[in-house]
Amino acid sequence: LAKHILGLFRKYPKIDLEFRTKSLQKEPFISVKNMDNIIIAYSLMPDIISSALDNKTPTIAKRIDNMTNLASKGWKIGLRFDPLIHGKDWKELYQELLETVFKSIPLSAIHSVSLGSLRFPKQMFKDIFKLYPEEKLFSGPLFNNSGVVSYDQEIEAEMTSFCTKLINKHIDKSRIFKCSI
Repeated sequence: LAKHILGLFRKYPKIDLEFRTKSLQKEPFISVKNMDNIIIAYSLMPDIISSALDNKTPTIAKRIDNMTNLASKGWKIGLRFDPLIHGKDWKELYQELLETVFKSIPLSAIHSVSLGSLRFPKQMFKDIFKLYPEEKLFSGPLFNNSGVVSYDQEIEAEMTSFCTKLINKHIDKSRIFKCSI
């Protein structure tokens, strides 16, 4: 599918397309010429959190290696720290992750960075919680904020502010986007 889509978007260079992934699949990107209108974006969270929540997905270290490899081939990389997960030692965990990412991936290859705290539409949360009532992710301090189940606004603001300050050390604020519902 990606190979087919790339062929289509090569004809429309003014339309951007983002491939968002956690996969280590590099084809067809590694065997075709990079395109300015294609962004390969990776979802990232601290490794210990990913190990607990991202069932059967590649490790964060492998994703970073993949991004570094694709960046070396000229592809634009998107960094997606979404959702930010609150928990024990979250500041240290995110600081370590961000330092590793910005040390590994050439800044010139980074198209954009987005971040947003954990959030669910109220009905979606109810449906997921019924299926997975023992899920550790739901044991955190979650509240119904106007139909959106998320962290308290203070927690969300603290996490977003903390991570944004760290990201701003490497990336211009014009390339940083906050995600919310």
